[in-house]
Amino acid sequence: MCRYQPTSDKLARALGLRMQEMREIGSVDYLFDGADEVGKSLRMLKGRGGAMTREKTVAHASARASILCRRSNWLHVSVKPVLCQ
Repeated sequence: MCRYQPTSDKLARALGLRMQEMREIGSVDYLFDGADEVGKSLRMLKGRGGAMTREKTVAHASARASILCRRSNWLHVSVKPVLCQ
């Protein structure tokens, strides 16, 4: 497993999984990640945390991705996305 958040690292180690830095791996077969919010059109909001750059690096190196989201994070109204640069 590739580490990119301290909480993920701690949980993975508690489960007996071996963690490595992305530079040691090179590519990732599957990415499982979460979304902060998902709208009706299935647009996701990510990046509320401080690990956005590391998340993007791992996502770019991943062959496949599954994004997980709690039902409580689904938006019930249409919100226009705001692009932050």
